[in-house]
Amino acid sequence: MLRGLGKLTLGTLRLMDRRVDTPLDHRPRGVALVITLIALVIMSTTVVHFVYASRVNTAMVINERDNLKSYYLAKSGMNLTRMLLGFQYALQEASRDTDDEMGVMIGRAMRRSNFQIYQYVDLLMGPFNSGAVEIPLARVDLKDMGVGGFGEFAGRFEVEAQPEEGRINLNRFARDEIAESDLVEFCSMIIDSRYDPLFEQRDHYGDLIDRARMTANIIDFIDLNEEATIIGDACNIEGRAGDEMRPYLSDDQYDIEPRNARLTHVEELYRVHGINEPFMNTFADAFTVYDVGRPNLNVARAPVFYSVLCRNLEFAETEAPAGDNFCSADPEISDQVMYLAMTLEGIRYFFDDPLAVMLAYVGSTQANLLPSAKVGQPTAFLSVSQLASYIEDLMDEEQGPYLIAQFLPHSPTYREMVAENPAMAIDPINPRVPVWRVEFNRSGLMRSVTTRTPRVFRIRSTGAYGTSNTTIEAVVDYDKTIRRLPPEDQMLADLGIQLEELEADADALDEQERAEIEEMRGYLEQERADYPRGRIMYWRVE
Repeated sequence: MLRGLGKLTLGTLRLMDRRVDTPLDHRPRGVALVITLIALVIMSTTVVHFVYASRVNTAMVINERDNLKSYYLAKSGMNLTRMLLGFQYALQEASRDTDDEMGVMIGRAMRRSNFQIYQYVDLLMGPFNSGAVEIPLARVDLKDMGVGGFGEFAGRFEVEAQPEEGRINLNRFARDEIAESDLVEFCSMIIDSRYDPLFEQRDHYGDLIDRARMTANIIDFIDLNEEATIIGDACNIEGRAGDEMRPYLSDDQYDIEPRNARLTHVEELYRVHGINEPFMNTFADAFTVYDVGRPNLNVARAPVFYSVLCRNLEFAETEAPAGDNFCSADPEISDQVMYLAMTLEGIRYFFDDPLAVMLAYVGSTQANLLPSAKVGQPTAFLSVSQLASYIEDLMDEEQGPYLIAQFLPHSPTYREMVAENPAMAIDPINPRVPVWRVEFNRSGLMRSVTTRTPRVFRIRSTGAYGTSNTTIEAVVDYDKTIRRLPPEDQMLADLGIQLEELEADADALDEQERAEIEEMRGYLEQERADYPRGRIMYWRVE
């Protein structure tokens, strides 16, 4: 009986352990499909990542290639321009020293015409780019003559060369004692009443940054002492008192201190307390930081012309306005001087365009464009005497108004002022100019300016290849050799000769030894003279 009960219980348990059928028992479960989909997603993500990384790396390589090519295109343009500018000085020196009839003729023609090769740099760069000379009216293909540029490629470069002469050197303030003439030159440039809005701001102390304060801040930033300069209303130094650091102490945004040394770039003026964008837009092109001497008439801007004219005004004692600066003492005089300055700037810009000059000569029955200009004159000013002569032409009662109306529209300063104040515009058909009250010291004008061949150039060369653009800006001084040359005693020491010993034993030397020493010195001087010129004073890559 117990055996039978055990069998029954075992059978019952087996029956209960039997699998129960469900509707899904005879269908596939899909685990392999899920695994496959997950694998495909992972593989697709991996492939997309590799493709994206490959495209990014390719783009980076292409950009790097374009950057490299655009840089060397810009550098090629820079080096070609330096070579072209240096060619003018080599040609001038060679034509002075030669006995060749053709060389003498070329030298005479260059001096008489005041030919400046920098004005044609953009035209001369064309063949190096495309093998063609391009001007607005024509295109001359030089490939048939064997000129192929740099080859067939999509890149190109553009070059602009502008002399630093014609500007006011701010580094004249880099001294302990400021010369009165340098201060007057600076003040005369900013004194015109049209610039009043530039000097109406207040600093964080609530002090007004007027002309005197702005001038003092610029001087204190550059001069070699640490005392604050006090500038009077008559643009004179009244004294020194206080700490020149005071305006910069509460500036939490920028950590700026006066440089108290020579500036390396005009843009450093942005660090001067009170200097803002409107001021720089108006005057930056009138400043330089290089020793360029007197302003060059053929590259001067209206503010520089204005400064030169204001410093050389001349009146009879009974007619002279009160004050030392006549331009600031009488608004009418200031207006007349500004119109003359803008017209002189217009003459300079007109002659800067060779095509405009050529068309003017072709379309005119006269061989000169101004009464005091030479026949066929290619540049604005051939000599400093023409400045005073042009002023006399412009102030002539009969021809003056029409000359002003002819050249004034070429002045960028005039166009900007007319855009802000249309009442200043001169009618070109029926020009009306003021009754002139001003006169100028002719000899003073001639002493204040120059027309010599510029020696310091700011060159901007832009290379373009693909999507990349690289700009190189450099300042080159052709008054200096490419590298600094050692002094004579060091050059002699390199040859095993001691200058001190030569001077001490000069009496003990015989004639032949003295002749050999003089010959050696002559050789060194010739080496110094023949060393290539054009030292790079500034270099920046953008």
